[in-house]
Amino acid sequence: MIAWTEMHPLVSSALALLPVLGYAEIHYRMQLLPSRLYMRWPEILADVPFRLEPHAPLPVLLLVKDAHRFPVILEKVELKIWENGKAILSRELLEGAVAITQPWWEKLIPVDLPEKPETTLQVNVVFHARRGKKQKVFVNDNYPQLSHRPFEVIRSGEPLPLFPGQFAGDLHTHSRYTSDQVEFGASLTAVRAMGKAVGLHFAAITDHSYDLDDHHHNFLRNSRHLEKWRAFQHEVARLNHNQDGFLLIPGEEVSARNAGGRTVHFLVLNSQDFFPGSGDGAERFFHSRSELSVAEILEALPDSALAAAAHPGVSAPRLERLLLRRGNWSGEDLSRPRLDGLQAVNGTGDGSLAEGLKMWGQLLLSGKRSFLYGGNDAHGNFNRYRQIHLPFWSMAEHTDHIFGKMRTVLSTGARPKSPEDAVSALRRGASYVTTGPALQVRVSSGGKSGSFGSTVGGRDFTIDVRVKSSGEFGPIETVRLIWGDFAKRKETEIRNFRPKLVFQFAETLRFSPKSPGYLRVEVVSGNEGNRFFAWGNPIWLEPG
Repeated sequence: MIAWTEMHPLVSSALALLPVLGYAEIHYRMQLLPSRLYMRWPEILADVPFRLEPHAPLPVLLLVKDAHRFPVILEKVELKIWENGKAILSRELLEGAVAITQPWWEKLIPVDLPEKPETTLQVNVVFHARRGKKQKVFVNDNYPQLSHRPFEVIRSGEPLPLFPGQFAGDLHTHSRYTSDQVEFGASLTAVRAMGKAVGLHFAAITDHSYDLDDHHHNFLRNSRHLEKWRAFQHEVARLNHNQDGFLLIPGEEVSARNAGGRTVHFLVLNSQDFFPGSGDGAERFFHSRSELSVAEILEALPDSALAAAAHPGVSAPRLERLLLRRGNWSGEDLSRPRLDGLQAVNGTGDGSLAEGLKMWGQLLLSGKRSFLYGGNDAHGNFNRYRQIHLPFWSMAEHTDHIFGKMRTVLSTGARPKSPEDAVSALRRGASYVTTGPALQVRVSSGGKSGSFGSTVGGRDFTIDVRVKSSGEFGPIETVRLIWGDFAKRKETEIRNFRPKLVFQFAETLRFSPKSPGYLRVEVVSGNEGNRFFAWGNPIWLEPG
């Protein structure tokens, strides 16, 4: 492993500004700079999904990292589960003690649960560990400064709301192939198991370009042979070959130059070619210029690949702009024809979401066929976010950026059997984004009809809208139909339905626009003060 002493102080200063989203890497220090996070133990942690589909077993992930430097014996690991303060299950997860000496050790254990109605479970995983003569007990992880409180798991009485022919996924997920000085993700096997438990059908694995070109065991050295990238592609293909009902889409989160020469993050899905991007990776002193521009990558992409702006509503902080040349997505880059859309929904409901949706609306009104995509930017983080807040100094935990919470739903009729199937549908815009309710929209005129991403011509249009929610996501509160008029360059609300305490909604109406434009639908549901949303991709209408 590489010590912090091999890094120039300014590079380390730049690194301290990086947004850290993955499981915390706590073993790297700078010469003469003390660390409040460093310990002579490996990282030891457990994780579980934030929700469970009905009758699904609970997958419990046990993970130990860096035990080749700090060998450890797990003498036993206990699982304890409560419901409303009452213990419902207690069992040991290992068959005897396990000595761990490798850089990465994990065990994924499916646990059958007692049959219960819809409820929220409290889950603790208790590690009894020994290093030499020292014995310690860790609850859920051994990270300093964190709460170690129980995980909360929603055990749903109903599946994720979906209409027949719809399939849910997460389009921005990091795996253990993202591994650097401050963070790491989870294995692809864990992503699949957690995704199935949550109710997903697919996930796009979008590891950082500045991690995918590293040597396997040295994240400060690049590999000309790209063995890490090739291993990633091979593992995705191997796991997809198993055909167990969960699809992985290979991808990359590329650090690329915007029109002004500053680095933005850019999702590329299903490309067999690697696109380098190391400008904000803090791997080399005074190297902050990303290798390729957004325009250069778009020009090189095959038709089988999807291109989307990653979290475009996030504004680069001032110090990141200064030291890492970070920038923001510009209108010039967002308007490029080959860019399929915006992954504006990114695991958090803060102001960046509103800004990203605003950017999307402006593109649509300009005449650009642009689609909305959703993901969570999770680096592991199946139940709660546990990461470094400030390198060497502090950590943080919360419930944003959790795998599977914000979803892209394909509305294709047939389940995608390959990455090519999924990407083809996403590039057509045959999808919507949701944090809860399901949405179905169809427009017809004169015997022709279309749904998300389609173009329908005619004189008078019939709009059929259907929405479905569940007890988990609460009754449907509003269903808004929005018309984007190209002649007026303005969006207007044509209907705003406010149903009362219903979980199913269906409405058919007539619409006769005088000029071309697009129709899109927004939905809100609510449960115990929490709001859940769905945003449909546009359907373009051409009166004539």
